[in-house]
Amino acid sequence: MIAGICFLALAYVGVVRRERLAVYWAAAWALLVARYVWSSVWGLPYPSPWIGTAAAMLRVGFAMTILAGTVALRGDRFRVWLIPAVAIGVPLATGVLGSVMRSGDQNRLNLSVMLLLLLIAAWRLATASALPRFERAASSISLAVYGLASFTASQLPDGGAALGRVTMLAWASQLLVGISILATFFRLSYDAELAARRTVEQRLTQALSGFVHICMHCKAVRGEQDASWQKLETFVAERTQAVLSHGLCRDCAEEYFPDETSGHSPAVAGA
Repeated sequence: MIAGICFLALAYVGVVRRERLAVYWAAAWALLVARYVWSSVWGLPYPSPWIGTAAAMLRVGFAMTILAGTVALRGDRFRVWLIPAVAIGVPLATGVLGSVMRSGDQNRLNLSVMLLLLLIAAWRLATASALPRFERAASSISLAVYGLASFTASQLPDGGAALGRVTMLAWASQLLVGISILATFFRLSYDAELAARRTVEQRLTQALSGFVHICMHCKAVRGEQDASWQKLETFVAERTQAVLSHGLCRDCAEEYFPDETSGHSPAVAGA
Protein backbone atom coordinates (compact mmCIF):
# COMPACT_ATOMS: atom_id res chain seq x y z
CA MET A 1 0.00 0.00 0.00
CA ILE A 2 2.85 2.39 0.82
CA ALA A 3 4.48 1.73 -2.55
CA GLY A 4 1.14 2.30 -4.28
CA ILE A 5 0.61 5.64 -2.53
CA CYS A 6 4.12 6.77 -3.47
CA PHE A 7 3.53 5.72 -7.07
CA LEU A 8 0.25 7.66 -7.33
CA ALA A 9 1.72 10.78 -5.73
CA LEU A 10 4.80 10.79 -7.95
CA ALA A 11 2.71 10.02 -11.03
CA TYR A 12 0.56 13.05 -10.16
CA VAL A 13 3.65 15.26 -9.99
CA GLY A 14 4.95 13.88 -13.28
CA VAL A 15 1.71 14.10 -15.28
CA VAL A 16 -0.41 16.88 -13.78
CA ARG A 17 2.38 19.25 -12.78
CA ARG A 18 4.46 18.21 -15.82
CA GLU A 19 7.59 17.45 -13.84
CA ARG A 20 9.51 15.33 -16.32
CA LEU A 21 12.06 14.16 -13.76
CA ALA A 22 9.30 12.70 -11.56
CA VAL A 23 8.57 10.10 -14.25
CA TYR A 24 11.68 8.15 -13.25
CA TRP A 25 10.59 7.98 -9.62
CA ALA A 26 7.00 7.10 -10.50
CA ALA A 27 8.28 4.30 -12.76
CA ALA A 28 10.52 3.02 -9.94
CA TRP A 29 7.58 2.73 -7.55
CA ALA A 30 5.50 1.12 -10.28
CA LEU A 31 8.16 -1.60 -10.57
CA LEU A 32 8.16 -1.99 -6.78
CA VAL A 33 4.36 -2.39 -6.75
CA ALA A 34 4.64 -4.92 -9.59
CA ARG A 35 7.16 -6.98 -7.60
CA TYR A 36 4.92 -6.99 -4.52
CA VAL A 37 1.98 -8.12 -6.64
CA TRP A 38 4.15 -10.76 -8.32
CA SER A 39 5.28 -12.13 -4.97
CA SER A 40 1.74 -12.15 -3.54
CA VAL A 41 0.41 -14.03 -6.58
CA TRP A 42 3.06 -16.77 -6.61
CA GLY A 43 3.94 -16.82 -2.92
CA LEU A 44 7.31 -17.30 -1.25
CA PRO A 45 9.43 -19.24 -1.88
CA TYR A 46 8.86 -19.02 -5.63
CA PRO A 47 7.65 -22.31 -7.15
CA SER A 48 10.01 -22.19 -10.15
CA PRO A 49 13.31 -20.53 -11.08
CA TRP A 50 11.86 -18.36 -13.87
CA ILE A 51 9.34 -16.81 -11.44
CA GLY A 52 12.20 -15.90 -9.12
CA THR A 53 14.19 -14.52 -12.05
CA ALA A 54 11.27 -12.28 -13.07
CA ALA A 55 10.98 -11.00 -9.50
CA ALA A 56 14.72 -10.27 -9.47
CA MET A 57 14.35 -8.31 -12.72
CA LEU A 58 11.66 -6.16 -11.12
CA ARG A 59 13.82 -5.65 -8.03
CA VAL A 60 16.96 -4.65 -9.93
CA GLY A 61 14.90 -2.57 -12.36
CA PHE A 62 13.47 -0.66 -9.40
CA ALA A 63 16.95 0.15 -8.10
CA MET A 64 18.23 1.14 -11.54
CA THR A 65 15.27 3.47 -12.11
CA ILE A 66 15.89 5.07 -8.70
CA LEU A 67 19.50 5.66 -9.76
CA ALA A 68 18.29 7.16 -13.06
CA GLY A 69 15.96 9.50 -11.19
CA THR A 70 18.79 10.57 -8.91
CA VAL A 71 21.11 11.31 -11.83
CA ALA A 72 18.33 13.31 -13.53
CA LEU A 73 17.71 15.32 -10.35
CA ARG A 74 21.36 16.31 -10.36
CA GLY A 75 20.94 17.64 -13.89
CA ASP A 76 23.16 14.96 -15.42
CA ARG A 77 22.34 12.84 -18.44
CA PHE A 78 21.42 9.19 -17.92
CA ARG A 79 21.32 6.55 -20.64
CA VAL A 80 17.86 5.07 -20.29
CA TRP A 81 18.80 1.84 -22.06
CA LEU A 82 20.96 0.95 -19.05
CA ILE A 83 17.83 0.36 -16.97
CA PRO A 84 16.50 -2.67 -18.91
CA ALA A 85 20.05 -3.83 -19.71
CA VAL A 86 21.02 -4.14 -16.03
CA ALA A 87 17.56 -5.21 -14.85
CA ILE A 88 17.49 -8.11 -17.30
CA GLY A 89 21.19 -8.87 -17.50
CA VAL A 90 21.95 -9.33 -13.80
CA PRO A 91 19.17 -11.88 -13.02
CA LEU A 92 19.89 -13.76 -16.25
CA ALA A 93 23.58 -13.90 -15.38
CA THR A 94 22.84 -15.31 -11.93
CA GLY A 95 20.39 -17.72 -13.55
CA VAL A 96 23.10 -19.01 -15.88
CA LEU A 97 25.33 -19.52 -12.87
CA GLY A 98 22.54 -21.42 -11.16
CA SER A 99 24.11 -24.73 -12.00
CA VAL A 100 27.10 -23.94 -9.78
CA MET A 101 25.35 -21.75 -7.23
CA ARG A 102 22.68 -22.41 -4.67
CA SER A 103 19.34 -20.65 -5.07
CA GLY A 104 19.98 -18.72 -1.88
CA ASP A 105 23.28 -17.47 -3.27
CA GLN A 106 21.59 -16.31 -6.47
CA ASN A 107 18.98 -14.39 -4.52
CA ARG A 108 21.65 -12.86 -2.28
CA LEU A 109 23.63 -11.72 -5.33
CA ASN A 110 20.58 -10.07 -6.89
CA LEU A 111 19.81 -8.35 -3.61
CA SER A 112 23.42 -7.22 -3.33
CA VAL A 113 23.21 -5.58 -6.75
CA MET A 114 19.98 -3.84 -5.71
CA LEU A 115 21.61 -2.64 -2.46
CA LEU A 116 24.67 -1.37 -4.30
CA LEU A 117 22.56 0.60 -6.78
CA LEU A 118 20.45 2.13 -4.00
CA LEU A 119 23.53 3.13 -2.01
CA ILE A 120 25.04 4.76 -5.10
CA ALA A 121 21.76 6.61 -5.65
CA ALA A 122 21.73 7.73 -1.99
CA TRP A 123 25.31 8.97 -2.30
CA ARG A 124 24.49 10.86 -5.50
CA LEU A 125 21.53 12.49 -3.77
CA ALA A 126 23.55 13.42 -0.70
CA THR A 127 26.21 15.15 -2.82
CA ALA A 128 23.74 17.04 -5.06
CA SER A 129 24.48 20.51 -3.74
CA ALA A 130 21.97 22.13 -6.13
CA LEU A 131 19.06 20.40 -4.37
CA PRO A 132 17.45 21.78 -1.16
CA ARG A 133 19.53 20.74 1.84
CA PHE A 134 16.82 19.35 4.13
CA GLU A 135 14.99 17.42 1.41
CA ARG A 136 18.28 16.12 0.03
CA ALA A 137 19.42 14.82 3.42
CA ALA A 138 16.06 13.21 4.21
CA SER A 139 15.75 11.43 0.87
CA SER A 140 19.36 10.18 0.76
CA ILE A 141 19.32 8.84 4.34
CA SER A 142 15.90 7.22 3.89
CA LEU A 143 16.98 5.62 0.63
CA ALA A 144 20.14 4.16 2.18
CA VAL A 145 18.20 2.86 5.18
CA TYR A 146 15.58 1.30 2.89
CA GLY A 147 18.23 -0.52 0.86
CA LEU A 148 20.01 -1.86 3.95
CA ALA A 149 16.77 -2.87 5.66
CA SER A 150 15.44 -4.65 2.56
CA PHE A 151 18.68 -6.58 2.14
CA THR A 152 18.83 -7.50 5.82
CA ALA A 153 15.19 -8.61 5.96
CA SER A 154 15.76 -11.08 3.12
CA GLN A 155 18.55 -12.76 5.11
CA LEU A 156 16.58 -13.23 8.36
CA PRO A 157 14.59 -16.39 9.16
CA ASP A 158 10.83 -16.27 8.72
CA GLY A 159 8.67 -15.73 11.78
CA GLY A 160 11.33 -14.12 13.94
CA ALA A 161 10.88 -10.88 15.86
CA ALA A 162 13.92 -9.37 14.16
CA LEU A 163 12.35 -9.90 10.74
CA GLY A 164 9.23 -7.99 11.78
CA ARG A 165 11.23 -5.04 13.10
CA VAL A 166 13.49 -4.83 10.07
CA THR A 167 10.50 -5.11 7.73
CA MET A 168 8.74 -2.26 9.53
CA LEU A 169 11.92 -0.20 9.23
CA ALA A 170 12.05 -0.92 5.50
CA TRP A 171 8.42 0.15 5.04
CA ALA A 172 8.88 3.31 7.11
CA SER A 173 12.01 4.32 5.21
CA GLN A 174 10.26 3.54 1.92
CA LEU A 175 7.48 5.97 2.86
CA LEU A 176 10.02 8.60 3.92
CA VAL A 177 11.79 8.28 0.57
CA GLY A 178 8.53 8.94 -1.26
CA ILE A 179 7.63 11.92 0.94
CA SER A 180 11.13 13.40 0.69
CA ILE A 181 11.21 13.13 -3.08
CA LEU A 182 7.75 14.71 -3.30
CA ALA A 183 8.92 17.55 -1.08
CA THR A 184 11.99 17.96 -3.28
CA PHE A 185 9.90 18.32 -6.44
CA PHE A 186 7.50 20.80 -4.85
CA ARG A 187 10.42 22.79 -3.42
CA LEU A 188 12.15 22.90 -6.82
CA SER A 189 8.90 23.96 -8.48
CA TYR A 190 8.34 26.70 -5.91
CA ASP A 191 11.91 27.98 -6.26
CA ALA A 192 11.59 28.04 -10.05
CA GLU A 193 8.34 30.02 -9.89
CA LEU A 194 9.87 32.43 -7.38
CA ALA A 195 12.95 32.93 -9.56
CA ALA A 196 10.78 33.56 -12.64
CA ARG A 197 8.73 36.13 -10.71
CA ARG A 198 11.85 37.92 -9.54
CA THR A 199 13.21 37.96 -13.09
CA VAL A 200 10.05 39.63 -14.36
CA GLU A 201 10.19 42.18 -11.54
CA GLN A 202 13.84 42.94 -12.27
CA ARG A 203 13.14 43.39 -15.97
CA LEU A 204 10.23 45.68 -15.19
CA THR A 205 12.35 47.72 -12.82
CA GLN A 206 15.19 48.01 -15.32
CA ALA A 207 12.82 48.92 -18.14
CA LEU A 208 11.06 51.66 -16.21
CA SER A 209 14.00 52.98 -14.23
CA GLY A 210 15.97 56.09 -15.09
CA PHE A 211 14.84 59.39 -16.54
CA VAL A 212 11.84 58.98 -18.89
CA HIS A 213 10.64 61.86 -21.08
CA ILE A 214 6.83 61.91 -21.34
CA CYS A 215 4.67 64.40 -23.24
CA MET A 216 2.60 66.62 -20.96
CA HIS A 217 -0.40 66.46 -23.28
CA CYS A 218 -0.68 63.09 -25.04
CA LYS A 219 1.55 61.16 -22.59
CA ALA A 220 3.77 59.81 -25.39
CA VAL A 221 7.24 58.66 -24.33
CA ARG A 222 10.50 59.62 -26.06
CA GLY A 223 12.86 56.73 -26.81
CA GLU A 224 16.38 56.71 -25.44
CA GLN A 225 18.15 55.62 -28.65
CA ASP A 226 16.61 57.51 -31.56
CA ALA A 227 14.68 60.16 -29.61
CA SER A 228 11.45 59.16 -31.41
CA TRP A 229 8.15 59.43 -29.59
CA GLN A 230 6.11 56.34 -28.80
CA LYS A 231 2.77 55.73 -27.25
CA LEU A 232 3.00 54.84 -23.58
CA GLU A 233 1.44 51.44 -24.28
CA THR A 234 4.09 50.65 -26.91
CA PHE A 235 6.92 51.81 -24.65
CA VAL A 236 5.81 49.55 -21.77
CA ALA A 237 5.00 46.54 -23.99
CA GLU A 238 8.43 46.59 -25.68
CA ARG A 239 10.31 46.65 -22.39
CA THR A 240 8.24 44.35 -20.21
CA GLN A 241 6.13 41.22 -20.47
CA ALA A 242 3.01 43.10 -19.45
CA VAL A 243 -0.09 42.93 -21.65
CA LEU A 244 -1.90 46.27 -21.67
CA SER A 245 -5.63 46.73 -22.09
CA HIS A 246 -7.78 49.84 -22.30
CA GLY A 247 -10.55 50.94 -19.99
CA LEU A 248 -12.30 54.11 -18.92
CA CYS A 249 -11.93 55.69 -15.50
CA ARG A 250 -14.87 57.32 -13.73
CA ASP A 251 -13.64 60.92 -14.14
CA CYS A 252 -13.14 60.59 -17.90
CA ALA A 253 -16.45 58.81 -18.29
CA GLU A 254 -18.26 61.67 -16.52
CA GLU A 255 -16.37 64.30 -18.55
CA TYR A 256 -16.64 62.81 -22.03
CA PHE A 257 -19.83 60.75 -21.71
CA PRO A 258 -22.02 62.66 -19.25
CA ASP A 259 -25.30 61.43 -20.76
CA GLU A 260 -24.37 57.77 -20.50
CA THR A 261 -22.99 57.99 -16.95
CA SER A 262 -25.48 60.31 -15.28
CA GLY A 263 -27.46 58.52 -12.61
CA HIS A 264 -25.31 55.38 -12.74
CA SER A 265 -23.11 54.00 -10.01
CA PRO A 266 -19.31 54.52 -10.18
CA ALA A 267 -18.86 50.89 -11.24
CA VAL A 268 -21.11 51.38 -14.26
CA ALA A 269 -19.34 54.62 -15.09
CA GLY A 270 -16.07 52.75 -15.47
CA ALA A 271 -14.43 52.99 -12.04
